[in-house]
Amino acid sequence: MQAVFDQQDLLHEAVRDVMGRPFPALETSADIDSAYKLLTLANAAILVTENERPVGVVTRQDVIMFLSTATA
Repeated sequence: MQAVFDQQDLLHEAVRDVMGRPFPALETSADIDSAYKLLTLANAAILVTENERPVGVVTRQDVIMFLSTATA
């Protein structure tokens, strides 16, 4: 996103040249506390896996929504 903000022309670049570090991964069976800890360590999202295959992405917003509805 910083490259887009800096108005760099990315349309002709390879994905590998502009991608950042990978998101951490958690299995679907992991507890929400593990996700919370990863998201507070400067990770914008977590790759969710099942049997080591990606099945989704959890963001900070997802955890905030879950915690706000779980306590209501």
